[in-house]
Amino acid sequence: MNKTSAKEGMPLASLDPLLQQALSHHQAGRLAEAVGLYCQVLDAYPDHVDALNFGGAAFFQSGENDQALEMLRKAVKLAPDYAEVHNNLGKVLHESGSPGESLLCFERALELKPDFLEAGNNLGLALQALGRLGEAVETYRSILSHKPDIPEILVNLSRVLLDMKEYDEAEVTIKRTIKIWPHAVAYDNLAVIHMATDRYDLAAEACRQAIAKDPSYAEAHNNLGVCLIRMGQDEEAARAHRRALELAPHDIKLHYNYAQGHIFSTDDPELEVLEKLLQHEGLPDYQRGLLLFALGKAHDEVENYNKAFSFYERGNALMAEGVTFDRERHHDLIASIKKAFAKCAISDIAGKTEPGPVPVFVVGLSRSGTSLAGSLLSQHDLVHGVGESAQWVLSLEEILKKFEIPEELPDAVCLLDKAQKKKVAEVFIEKISGTDSHDRYIVNTAPENYFYVGMILESLPQAKIIHCRWDTVDTALSIFFSRYERGHAYSYDIGDIASYMADYLDLMAYWENGYGDRVLSLHYEDLTEPTQGTCDRIYRFCGLKGGELLPNDLLTKEYTGRWEKYEPHLGPMLEAFRDHGLIAENSQDS
Repeated sequence: MNKTSAKEGMPLASLDPLLQQALSHHQAGRLAEAVGLYCQVLDAYPDHVDALNFGGAAFFQSGENDQALEMLRKAVKLAPDYAEVHNNLGKVLHESGSPGESLLCFERALELKPDFLEAGNNLGLALQALGRLGEAVETYRSILSHKPDIPEILVNLSRVLLDMKEYDEAEVTIKRTIKIWPHAVAYDNLAVIHMATDRYDLAAEACRQAIAKDPSYAEAHNNLGVCLIRMGQDEEAARAHRRALELAPHDIKLHYNYAQGHIFSTDDPELEVLEKLLQHEGLPDYQRGLLLFALGKAHDEVENYNKAFSFYERGNALMAEGVTFDRERHHDLIASIKKAFAKCAISDIAGKTEPGPVPVFVVGLSRSGTSLAGSLLSQHDLVHGVGESAQWVLSLEEILKKFEIPEELPDAVCLLDKAQKKKVAEVFIEKISGTDSHDRYIVNTAPENYFYVGMILESLPQAKIIHCRWDTVDTALSIFFSRYERGHAYSYDIGDIASYMADYLDLMAYWENGYGDRVLSLHYEDLTEPTQGTCDRIYRFCGLKGGELLPNDLLTKEYTGRWEKYEPHLGPMLEAFRDHGLIAENSQDS
């Protein structure tokens, strides 16, 4: 919080001694003493703007958001041209879950003080929270154009680029940050970027570098634990998560992450801890949701299935607040994609080659084995994995905008001529290629690419599609038991999941029928229990030679047939699947 005196107030040198003492305590981090003295000043001078501003800041830093809001709202009314008050009020509103209102505060602060660095940074954070990622990037870059080496701005820029799945640029940005600010926070952010691109060995090393810089940085211990889980090092992962909890025992996110890698038993002390945390009044919905999903997993593992389902159901209900999945609209979208490509003359481009790397797109529903397939491919020396990069969609949108194509997707793709399709491919390859000249294959595991299979294969003659599938009902249940924050509105209701999956499988069947041997279908068991034959099959399909099946710690088997334990709760889902012909009466899809 800014400690500058208001223009309308007295200069710091002549402030009331009590206020000066309060500021001294505040700046030294003695918040309780500072709050007490600010309140004494306000008892004598209820409209003292500086005391209201600084007192609001101190209350906020003490976790007393209601008191902070009361003081800062009053300060804004008394001094509407005081930029620091608007900024401080915005920070409290942002932390309290009101990013829209906080945005207005930061914008007003910048109107009053255009070079207000902190307000500019906070504006970027508010835009990011509202999902206005492009505007957030512009805000951060505007600041950096004047002051290029501000670590906090560079860190936040890397984070928003990560949210946009611009992984290469995010990595370049955070590595630039490390050169000028080799802090634990920067190394931890590098780890998160590596995790997003499935490079867990590099991510773990970055976490260890962060810990070496600051052994008390709980988030780095937490992320190390996440990496180690994905690498199959469960015991070491548990130690990392326990250390994170020792450092930050009240951080509910850390409890949630610990639960994801922990195997619960009936007398597990962590189970009791989670249930006690859930009983706390006034928990924000975000934290309550984390606890509900953690408890769902815990009770599943101790075979208390009715209770587990209840926790998952409550967790999903929280996630669904303010979110709507329109089944009919999604069904119509899938139909429109099929119609659009039926109108297109599907090119016979199989066998054609172009210079440059071979793009391999691994598609599939969440939890169906896309990461496992990507992992198997990434064992090969000629393969560069880019994780769930959104670059294909971004490249397509860039060309549609450049050539002023009037229609929206999916109809827009039929208006592109051969030269324009080639341009889409060129932009994509340029932006997605790795820095290593030996990379001959680029593997992208973004699940949403299934919408664009037709366009991908029409634009990229060498492209390969690998489609990962798992048992229909087990996949659906696994989706319901997973916590998704963005882009998965269908995942919060078992009926919605069934409807979405039916549409998805319909579209994938359309692509497979239309493009034949350019699409390889893999079953989950092929990936969780891989043989050399499975490995050879994937390599042959992609055009890779050689390749010995290496030990891979990511290949952990999910629960197959788990849905039967929850059958009493799955009536709407099973009925929907039967209606769509995806499972037979009284049976599951295999």
